[in-house]
Amino acid sequence: MCICCSSVLASMFAKSVSVTMGDPATLQCRFSGTRVLKVKWLKDGRELTSGHRYKVQSTDKSSVLNILRTEKSDSGDYNFEVSNDVGSNQIIKPSFTRKLKKTESIKGSFAHLECLLSGSLPISVLWYKDEKEIKTDDKHKCTFFENTAFLEISRLDSADSGSYTCIATNKAGKDQCSGALIVKGLDNHFFVFYIAVSLALFGFRHFLTFNLKHNYTSLRNFHDDNTFLL
Repeated sequence: MCICCSSVLASMFAKSVSVTMGDPATLQCRFSGTRVLKVKWLKDGRELTSGHRYKVQSTDKSSVLNILRTEKSDSGDYNFEVSNDVGSNQIIKPSFTRKLKKTESIKGSFAHLECLLSGSLPISVLWYKDEKEIKTDDKHKCTFFENTAFLEISRLDSADSGSYTCIATNKAGKDQCSGALIVKGLDNHFFVFYIAVSLALFGFRHFLTFNLKHNYTSLRNFHDDNTFLL
C-alpha cells in the first residue's frame, strides 16, 4: 500500500505479494515530488527500519522494503508514507466497522442489508450473492452513502435466501464481510394477527382476527363477547 501527500505523487503502488515462509520478500513504491523529507514503511502502525530482519532502500523517486527472511508474523498489510514540507496524507484501506448480520424476512416483502465502512475515499463497493455479483435493477438497489453500503431487495422469494457479501476496495487494499438472508414463507398453520380498531360509531373497541387457513374473517366485539362471521 502506498501513501502520498500534496506535491508528492505516487506513480506505482506496492503490490500484494505471496511468498513461502523463510523466503525473502520485496515491496516497492515509486513516487515523484519536490523536497521529499522522509519516507516510511509501516506495519500495524509500527515503522520498519533497516536491521537484522528488514532492509529499507530509498531514493528521491522510489523506496524498497526487503524482508530478509519471512516469518508467519510478517503476513498482513504494509503502509508506505511519503512526506515533504507540505505534510502527509495517509491512504487507509477499507475496513468494516459494522458488518452484515443474519437477516430474516417474509416472502413477498423486502430486505434491507447494510454495513458501515471506514477508510480513505474513494471506495468502490460491490455486492455478491453466493459469489455472483449483484447489479442494480428493478429488484436490487445498491447504494453507498456516508461510508454506509446499502443493498435493498424487493419482492422477496425463496430464491433470495443465501449468503450475501459486500466487498469494499480502494487504492490501499480491500476488505469484505458476509451475512445470511433467510426468506420465510407463510406458516401452514394458523397465521393470526390482531388489529385494534376504535370505532367512534359504536364507541367500543373491536379486534379483527384473520384466519388464513380457513379463509374467513371474524369480527369479535369484546364488549359483549359476540362473534360474527363475515
